[in-house]
Amino acid sequence: VDVDAVPDMRLANLVYQKRARWLLGRADDLFVE
Repeated sequence: VDVDAVPDMRLANLVYQKRARWLLGRADDLFVE
């Protein structure tokens, strides 16, 4: 996602991208099979 595509939402996009990377890095811990 281009965070600069909608300048008004740039900060929110950066925050959500950081959270998404954090969640992806812990997916094995968060989901039990």
